[in-house]
Amino acid sequence: MELCGAKTLSVYTRDSSSKRISEEEAFRIFNQIILGVGYIHDHNFAHRDLKMTNILIDHNHRVKIIDFGFACTTLKTQNMYCGTPSYMPPEIVSKATYAAKPVDIWTIGCVLYKLLTGDYPFGGKHF
Repeated sequence: MELCGAKTLSVYTRDSSSKRISEEEAFRIFNQIILGVGYIHDHNFAHRDLKMTNILIDHNHRVKIIDFGFACTTLKTQNMYCGTPSYMPPEIVSKATYAAKPVDIWTIGCVLYKLLTGDYPFGGKHF
């Protein structure tokens, strides 16, 4: 079995003095996340719980997406309330039906924001 990485992206950024990373480093990491999510979406699945602690990074700065416990098909609309509050899009928070792929796009936008600023985009502190 492949060793996926020693740190989550959350731990990796916390190890920096500013709790965030440079734009150049964020680009390299985020590009890998985009490729991984694109692969999942191309196969008609969505993760629905993408967040800093569900992305591992190894010593070569390669990322792996983990924890597919809320993954679902993208072939039909969804209504399951799931995810992590600091990353949840409005349609899940409001308990509406939703398309699953846009949920992943929203959550990786939250990940990028946290990578670049060290904060959550909507004020969450403990997730």
